[in-house]
Amino acid sequence: MNLANRITALLCSLTTLQIRAMSPVDKQQLCNECLRVLQAAMPPQAQIKAGVLYELKRGDRPQ
Repeated sequence: MNLANRITALLCSLTTLQIRAMSPVDKQQLCNECLRVLQAAMPPQAQIKAGVLYELKRGDRPQ
């Protein structure tokens, strides 16, 4: 089992009571690290295109 799988298993094993028992500083650190990993794991989002030419190509604007 690689490190990422072990970390995932540890996070899945955390109970609500265990999280509530953590100090506020530890909870914030856990939250920050989970958000960092989440952002790194998310697939990149397509850029939203805007402008008249794009809308004309999509048919959103009458010509």
